[in-house]
Amino acid sequence: MMARLCRRIVRCQCRAILLGAIYFVTLVFVANLISASVPSDGVASPSETERAVNSPKLPTPPVVAADRQAPDARHLAQQPPIVAPAVARTTRTTTLARLVPGLLINKTLSPQLPLASSGGAQNDIADPNKPSQLMMMRKIRNVPSLQTVEKVNETKAITVDGQPYPLIKDGNFIPMRRIVHFDLKGAPFKPAYFMQLFPFLARMNATGVLIEWEDMFPYTGPLASAVNGNAYTVAEVRQILQAAKNARLDIIPLVQTFGHLEWILKLEQFANLRENSKFPQVICFADEKAWILIKDMVDQVAALHKEFGMSYFHMGADEAFQIGDCEADRTEMMKQGGRERVILWHIARTADHIASTHHTRVLAWHDMFANSNIQDLQHYRMIELVEPVIWSYAEDLDRYLHQSTWQALRPFPYVWGASAFKGADGPMRYHSNPMHYVRNNQAWIKQMSQNYASHTEFRGLILTGWSRYDHLAVLCEVLPVGMPALAMSLLTIFNGRNLNDYSDLTPIVGCQLTENTMSGGCQFPGAGVYQMINEFRSISDRLHDSFLSGYDFNGWLSRTAQKHRFSSAMYLDKILPELNAYLDTMNRLETELRREMASVFFDDAIEEFIYEYMGPDLELLRGRSEVAGQIKQTAYFLKRPFIKKNTDDPSSSLNNTVHHAP
Repeated sequence: MMARLCRRIVRCQCRAILLGAIYFVTLVFVANLISASVPSDGVASPSETERAVNSPKLPTPPVVAADRQAPDARHLAQQPPIVAPAVARTTRTTTLARLVPGLLINKTLSPQLPLASSGGAQNDIADPNKPSQLMMMRKIRNVPSLQTVEKVNETKAITVDGQPYPLIKDGNFIPMRRIVHFDLKGAPFKPAYFMQLFPFLARMNATGVLIEWEDMFPYTGPLASAVNGNAYTVAEVRQILQAAKNARLDIIPLVQTFGHLEWILKLEQFANLRENSKFPQVICFADEKAWILIKDMVDQVAALHKEFGMSYFHMGADEAFQIGDCEADRTEMMKQGGRERVILWHIARTADHIASTHHTRVLAWHDMFANSNIQDLQHYRMIELVEPVIWSYAEDLDRYLHQSTWQALRPFPYVWGASAFKGADGPMRYHSNPMHYVRNNQAWIKQMSQNYASHTEFRGLILTGWSRYDHLAVLCEVLPVGMPALAMSLLTIFNGRNLNDYSDLTPIVGCQLTENTMSGGCQFPGAGVYQMINEFRSISDRLHDSFLSGYDFNGWLSRTAQKHRFSSAMYLDKILPELNAYLDTMNRLETELRREMASVFFDDAIEEFIYEYMGPDLELLRGRSEVAGQIKQTAYFLKRPFIKKNTDDPSSSLNNTVHHAP
């Protein structure tokens, strides 16, 4: 009897031990699963860090930073989880105190979700019957009994060009990278102009240039058929990049890889790659032929730029207005799980190609992913692959750049800002409104100062200078027109405050710049173009405000007088002297402006500008002057009516068919 009882006791003990072991192993497994799936709130793991540092896909550029204190625990808890930069190394310790007292499991975490490939790899919603890693991660985050302790072991100071980051002056943030953007899809410069331009930018405390080549780059292969007839040669591109390097300016290329591809898609040869057959703006990015074309654009530009150093590459990716219209994109959108996710899929795979192929960091305009949720950003590795460029060109950024945008982009450790110095004040604004742009840059000082501490590094500010609103739009301000606004904006940004006195620029630009007026005698590159366009605007305003709205002109040199050669010679004697004085001035301005522009621009830009902006005044003055001279030579005039009905047509009384009198 005792023996049987002992055997039962032993069996019970064995079962208890076995159940305890299973329970223990299960807890360990759950702990490891949780620690491998749940990202840290604001701190990266060593494996993440090592991937950022050691991966050949994403080399860390010379980075920078300063004595910024780590946020307190409350602030850290409120932030979305981010992937920390290569400058921070951390260890995460997970304690299962409530589950198994005394059990401590140390594990370095490396949460890396798969990036969907160009072939449409499965993601967390591709198979609704199969729980994914992302779905599991969402469930695990709700486990109430888990406590996570994060500890920063080592933080390296960030520096930019040997200076500690951040640069703070009078409590305001100063961007240490101040990049000037050239938009070459409108009025591109002759190569020789770049040689004058780059040293001037360096004197104004710019640190780099962002060159948007568009159709001016000498592409080869299939892309060659879309290249501008005035495109630079390879030798000229090298000359331009060398000149920038000689001026100690960083050079960032910009190639649009999503929207704003009108320069290619407008052609019949590439029309089949449009997202929407009616609109040559967005490429059908999921189409394999389109993907090959995008990579070809990127690779050709990068290959040439890398000869001169390429720490960053801007992939564009803004304002893709049509999504999901072409068949390939609809199919991929279903695979990825919706419009927002297929956008991230394309941006991420493009950034991954650029980073892994050309060993550089990738910039992208922020607007196409600013509303994405953190899980999707992590799923597509956007935080690792992309540095958002947050752009807004308004004077009141508190109204147009909401804090919700900054909050949504907090997971990104590196961000940029983008203001404007021209091309953002109306698509037909040919003359500069400098204080509009200065106020935009003043507003950026406030935005950067308020938000830089939410990121590992606010890399810098790009001052954009748009030449057209898109490839199919009219030409707006040419670069020399925007030079004073650029100079005043750079000085404002460099000082980190609103300025009332711009006299520090006088030795550089050769003229006195103020908030309301600008004197003549400027000496910056292209100043002759700036002076001529300003003079034309002044004369044109006076012409319209005074002469063309005047009593005599409207009464006796109207459109009717011009059409029927019918007016009073007495009044024309009063009108013609002033009219011809305006005409002589306009003819002189046209001649001088053509000469000045010829030193900066190609002939097509000169013709477009003069036709669009000077043409209406010139045509009016020339036409009325000619007619007035003819009328003065006329001794006799026709009787009214100047038009008559066609009496030979019985129905003429119904349709009012009319003919001019002979």
